Amino acid sequence: MRIPPATEDGGGFSAELIHSYSPLSPFYNPNITAADQWASINLQSSIRLKYFEAITSPTNSALQPTATMRAPLIRSNYIFLIKLSMGTPSKDALLLFDTGSNMLWVQCLPCTECYDQLQPIFDPSKSSSFNRLPCSISACGKLPGNWCSPDGKTCTYHIRYLGGSMSIGEVAREDFIFPTTDSGDVGAFKLSGMVFGCGHRNEGTFIRSMEGVAGMGMGPMSLLSQMSGWIMARFSHCFVDVKRQLHVSQILFGDRAMLIGNFTPFAVSAGKSDYYYLNLIDISVGSERLSIPPGTFTRAASGEGGMILDTGTPLTYLKRAGYDLLEKKVRDVVTLKRVEMGSSFCYEGDMEDLDAMNSAPSFLLSPLHEAMASADEALHPFSPWDLGLEPSLSEDLQ
Repeated sequence: MRIPPATEDGGGFSAELIHSYSPLSPFYNPNITAADQWASINLQSSIRLKYFEAITSPTNSALQPTATMRAPLIRSNYIFLIKLSMGTPSKDALLLFDTGSNMLWVQCLPCTECYDQLQPIFDPSKSSSFNRLPCSISACGKLPGNWCSPDGKTCTYHIRYLGGSMSIGEVAREDFIFPTTDSGDVGAFKLSGMVFGCGHRNEGTFIRSMEGVAGMGMGPMSLLSQMSGWIMARFSHCFVDVKRQLHVSQILFGDRAMLIGNFTPFAVSAGKSDYYYLNLIDISVGSERLSIPPGTFTRAASGEGGMILDTGTPLTYLKRAGYDLLEKKVRDVVTLKRVEMGSSFCYEGDMEDLDAMNSAPSFLLSPLHEAMASADEALHPFSPWDLGLEPSLSEDLQ
């Protein structure tokens, strides 16, 4: 295995993202039904929506900056896992890839209380590159719920998630190694001394296939922020159909994350945020613009509103003013059989039917670029396909 030294020169590398529903996942369950998948998707999306509504509400005292609450981790299999190795000698690990959180942590021995994970738990006593961080180091103050150990020597953290899950442990540095297949050469890219949480008490509804969380938000101690010197704070990813066995989703870092074709910058507003916002201007169905009122999707200076990109939310939610116009247009142009799937607004048909109607949606972003969806991309990968508009738990969002 080749492990090139990580240097501050913007070097790049790529890694695989493995979807838990993919046949390539070591935890793939071929017996899971479409109904089970849909229930999981709905549950995860609705709970994540509730979280983002909470953190963007200026009146919610439960989630002020001093709190330690983070995005929910729930018992759902609709997730992407990033494969890496850690420690010396190295141990393979699969971590939740999450753009909606801002910390890197892994379940560690010894366990005060640990959830049941499928792979052996990381044992820091067997790694020669593991080093606990003292309370005096600046990184300690940037982590959620940080405080000193009873002996005053070790920085500790406490991160809570909506739904009651939490991780508590010590803060340390460790070497993390990403397997990569750049230029067809199987090798690895090593990042030494990454700050992470070594969780000794981990409670809640964590899924067995994940061994921790790779927070990819823009917070100061996320995995992305710590890698920024090596990768020019730049990454991109491509999600492929989870049913494909010959193709895998990829994440590209640094100079490997090239921009090809049209692109749009993240939204910038007066309100500081660790999350990824887009300037959504309008929506089209087929070739017809909906003419959604200007400002419908704009993020206010207070932090409310806006459109967040989040890998942990499978469904897309819209402000009601935009959703109502979209639903009306779909009713006008789609003439297929309606299907009842709970409270969803769904149709059933063959893939050729949607192609013939030329009714796949597209989103108009600022600057003026359209993010278009083909029939395959617009639909959940079930067969026969279902085109669904799902009411949310929020009175203001659909």
